Amino acid sequence: MTEIAPAAPQTRRLAVLDGWRGISILLVLATHMLPLGPPSWRLANATGNIVNLSAGNLGMSLFFILSGFLITTNLLQHGNILEFGLRRVFRILPLALLFMLLVLPFLDMSHDGWLAHLSFSVNYFSQFFAKETLHLWSLCIELHFYLFIGILFALFGKKGLYALPFILLLVSMNNFMVIDGDNSGMQSHIRVDEILAGCVLALIHYDNRAKRLRYWLGRLPFALLLAILVGSCISCSFTPYWLRSYAAMAVIGHTLYRNPSPVFHFLESRFLYRVAEISYALYVIHPITIAGWLGQGSLIVKYAKRPISIAMSFGLAYISTHYYEKLFIEVGKRLSRFFQQRSLK
Repeated sequence: MTEIAPAAPQTRRLAVLDGWRGISILLVLATHMLPLGPPSWRLANATGNIVNLSAGNLGMSLFFILSGFLITTNLLQHGNILEFGLRRVFRILPLALLFMLLVLPFLDMSHDGWLAHLSFSVNYFSQFFAKETLHLWSLCIELHFYLFIGILFALFGKKGLYALPFILLLVSMNNFMVIDGDNSGMQSHIRVDEILAGCVLALIHYDNRAKRLRYWLGRLPFALLLAILVGSCISCSFTPYWLRSYAAMAVIGHTLYRNPSPVFHFLESRFLYRVAEISYALYVIHPITIAGWLGQGSLIVKYAKRPISIAMSFGLAYISTHYYEKLFIEVGKRLSRFFQQRSLK
């Protein structure tokens, strides 16, 4: 019998993970909205169009680890695949679909482009991306993984989750052998390793047999782990791309099991908690705040407008989180409770 039990105080764990979620979305916003460095650093190109590949890699790695951790935690603790599916669908799709329905009509998009976006398969058909929708590649990967892990759990239950570390190794081996150099990865079979690493971290966190692993993970040098993560996120020909998922997992895992330190104080700050609270809406909405007039003009003029874009992003994200998304989240919860009660009769 698999032994599953909480491995750390839940209040601290959630506070630390919220801190990382806040950091991850701030890195994503900086990637798309700020000039972070000269062209030689691969952070911004010569024309001033923000690429910020390295910072983006770091933000998305943290985001995917947290997502995998959340998915696996939910399945381990509740073990109800219908509840999981309903809550995820009503959490993710309403805002994403609204965004696409509002944005796609203003783009020169073919019928195939519409289909690729609305079916969340556009990360495999990148020719249909527009700059306003390019960020949706990561959401496509998320939804593809939800489908995969849902099928895995439906077939094998909680035991099936223990296949995820082996699947992670297979994906890592493929990335090590196939991917050559500068590769950020937008396709699900390439970038899913980071979500899988978050799933593995959740298994480590909740399995009583992993006590020693948690002990040593909390005592590794944080500065070294962070340096490895940052190094694996730098977009250049010699970057060990396959290492990124393990480094991000180790960094977040270290903060779960390390004794209280100044790192915790920052991760548990109210500011990061508030940012994490609206992080999904920030992720979906922010590209429209740098489109059109707000994204036009010379380099100086364009970035002089960025405070307006940033304020709009946070304002719209707050409204979306607390008014629009909240309605659908409640519907998802009610439906999941309804079907759960029917199954008990």
